[in-house]
Amino acid sequence: MNASIFDNLILRMIKANACVIFKSEDKSTAAHEILHMLDLAHTFTAQQATNLKSEFTYKALNTNNVMDYSHWLEIEKYSLFHWQWKIINTNLKI
Repeated sequence: MNASIFDNLILRMIKANACVIFKSEDKSTAAHEILHMLDLAHTFTAQQATNLKSEFTYKALNTNNVMDYSHWLEIEKYSLFHWQWKIINTNLKI
């Protein structure tokens, strides 16, 4: 699936305020999809994903950030950047 089709799918999920998550080999998939619902873009497509919030764009498959696809290279994803926490906290409605 190319990135623009995937980003459009993510944008539709955000507008629907719903997310369906299927069983995955990667233990961070659920967190990744829920973070999209909280308005976070992929770390590597932030410049193109204009409807999602991001302050920086990083090289794809190169970080341990939950919003990267680095698990494809067997890099464990477990972190967020400080600016991502600020976006999440702004978008939480508790």
